[in-house]
Amino acid sequence: MPFPEDWHVVSLTPQDPGLRMIGPALRIDQSLFVYPLVRWSDRWGTRWDYRRGEVRRIRDDEPWEA
Repeated sequence: MPFPEDWHVVSLTPQDPGLRMIGPALRIDQSLFVYPLVRWSDRWGTRWDYRRGEVRRIRDDEPWEA
């Protein structure tokens, strides 16, 4: 599933102060369904995925579907 056109994939650097959530403006009642999908590589090259409170090891080619 590709990202919607109004979404952006952004890389954070170690100096960044926190998580940036970029996307369309939402009403308060819709924001309950928004959560971050985060992927990173550790210093040994292992790929990780965080979503909905769970961190798991992933393959490089694993899809982004929620």
